[in-house]
Amino acid sequence: MDQYDTLYREFRWQVPAAFNIAAVCCSRWASDNGRIAIHYEDESGRTSTLTYAALEMEANRLSNILRRLGVAPGARVAIVLP
Repeated sequence: MDQYDTLYREFRWQVPAAFNIAAVCCSRWASDNGRIAIHYEDESGRTSTLTYAALEMEANRLSNILRRLGVAPGARVAIVLP
């Protein structure tokens, strides 16, 4: 077995119990209104971008909708993006 196979088999994520991925990946950059979070190109070649500030705003909007629907903190929710 080569080194890659060993690393792959033995790899384990080490995520703290109180880890907030939104804070790490989005909120820390949202204060810079021009910083691009997502650059997207569709099949026709049309491009669009989303800033971290806009992404945080949309994430907060989704969070509030889920809360109103009764989704509790810590619940797992699957999201499908267009």
